[in-house]
Amino acid sequence: MERININNDYVVFSEEDKKSVLDCMNNSETSIFIGDTVSRFENDLSKYLNVNYSLAVPNCTLALYTTFQSLGINPGDEVIVPNLTHASSIYPIIMSGAKLKVCDFEKNSYNYDLNMLKELITDKTKYMLVCYLYGMSLNIEEIADICKKNNIILIEDCAQAFGTKINNKYTGTFGNAGCYSFNDTKMLRLGEGGAIVTNDQNLKIRIENFRHVSEVFNSTKRSSVSNTSTYGDLLFNGLSNDGRGLNVRPSPILFSFGINRLNNIDETIKKRQEKHRIYYELLKDIEGVKLIENFDINNSQDYAPIAYWLVLDNNIYDRNRLMIGLLNMGVPIGSFNYNCINKNDYFKNFIVNNDECINSNYVRNNSIFLPLYENITREDVIKICLAFKYVIEEYKNNSILFDENIYNEQIDYFDGFYLMRSKK
Repeated sequence: MERININNDYVVFSEEDKKSVLDCMNNSETSIFIGDTVSRFENDLSKYLNVNYSLAVPNCTLALYTTFQSLGINPGDEVIVPNLTHASSIYPIIMSGAKLKVCDFEKNSYNYDLNMLKELITDKTKYMLVCYLYGMSLNIEEIADICKKNNIILIEDCAQAFGTKINNKYTGTFGNAGCYSFNDTKMLRLGEGGAIVTNDQNLKIRIENFRHVSEVFNSTKRSSVSNTSTYGDLLFNGLSNDGRGLNVRPSPILFSFGINRLNNIDETIKKRQEKHRIYYELLKDIEGVKLIENFDINNSQDYAPIAYWLVLDNNIYDRNRLMIGLLNMGVPIGSFNYNCINKNDYFKNFIVNNDECINSNYVRNNSIFLPLYENITREDVIKICLAFKYVIEEYKNNSILFDENIYNEQIDYFDGFYLMRSKK
């Protein structure tokens, strides 16, 4: 079989996107102090997710840090986290002086091990962070119930799950707060950007204050950015600072075309779902290659997939060898390039439990991801599937397709999710 040729991922800006940016610039909306672009995006986001409040921030990492700080996290607090997630989810916790308790998953799944979760809870357990990966759901309803019964604050990291639903409710709306990413590899692609959503009015006010160095009008104790006051209040009462805060103000120019993209997000999700179903139909019967088990094909219309997530049987396949074959066939292919939290050289210094977390480490070491980004067409997906099957057929042969000299080559293309190799 001949090597296939697939486009790299890149963001395509529509004429409407460009017009929105120009309108924002022509109105001199260069900061949150001027105009209403950011507030319009926030209102539209709240309507879409069916939540009371949305607050835009520069990225999801700062969304998480802002949320934890606004909730009053303190040194020594324990936070339960998944053992497999990105560093961006963990740094806001350890930089707050808190400790980690890592929770494992069910076998071949990203659903949390609920029995282990219950055993991790102590009097010091103040928070739980759940992280959705690649648009997949997880057993959030059971987790939310456990947190509620134990008076634990639940925060959802939905950086990779914008638009995913569970029982007709969006991810990010089950806990006390949800945090989102809008960078150029996510579902709502703005290049950068993030948001926090909540139904808690008091938390919303604290987040508003935090994101502009907790600067408030003395008369109202409300944020000087997010709320108006009178000239008299400002002149006679002035401004002060009301607790923890940083400059995490969002850019109106960035969010200007986010309004248009948010209005069209369901169509974007639908196109990815269609490509996801093609993968499923063409690859479902391969021995030792299965979808991550918490994905329910009968509810595929509720997922907003970032990638097609496969877990390999390591008794049959060596993940790295299989990836070499796929790269040599021109397939854009992804894997977990970062360690589990309990195997991370730095993060393990902040973990207070000693569990091996066998299941999450297995998922980390044996998962691969096939692309769903916008520049992949239906025809491309079919080509990828045919190339994938060819590599599987050749796997047991001593084929040049699996030449390990590729290990010594410089990377041609890596966007954070997918590796690609130029044709030599």
